[in-house]
Amino acid sequence: MDKTDVELLWVLQQSSPDSLSFEEIKKKNKTLLKSDNLEEKIELMQKDGLIEINKGNQNNGIHKITKKGIDLIWKGETWKPIFNLIKLVDPEKYTSNEIRRITNKSLVECVTDIEYLRKELKLIEGQSKRFKLYFVLSEKGRSYEN
Repeated sequence: MDKTDVELLWVLQQSSPDSLSFEEIKKKNKTLLKSDNLEEKIELMQKDGLIEINKGNQNNGIHKITKKGIDLIWKGETWKPIFNLIKLVDPEKYTSNEIRRITNKSLVECVTDIEYLRKELKLIEGQSKRFKLYFVLSEKGRSYEN
C-alpha cells in the first residue's frame, strides 16, 4: 500500500456511513484527483475487501469503506492508529500534521501518541528532511505485530 491508497481509504472513512461516486471521491482529495491509476487501486481494494462498490443506475459505482478497511488503520485506541498508518505505507514517511489529519486526532493526542511510540515503545523514529520531521518505522517497529 502507498499514500494514495491511504488517502482513498481516508476519504471513504470520512464519508462513512455514506457512499461516494468515483467523481465525488476525486473531488474530496487533491491527491486522488492527480492519481493516474485510481480505478485500478479501487478495484484492488474491492478484491481485498477494504471497500465495496454497489453499481448505480447508470453503471456508476457507489463506493463505501468496509469494516475491514476501517480496521486497517483506525482500529484501536490511542497510539495504534498512528502505528498502523506508518506501518502500512513503510518505507514512505508522514509528518505529524499528515498523521493528525488521517487519524482524526487532536494536536495534543497526536504529539502524545507519537512520543509514546518513539520513546516508550521505540516502534517509530523521526527523520528530518528539509526542515520537516517525518516519522518512519524503527527496526523494532518493522517486526512488531499488534
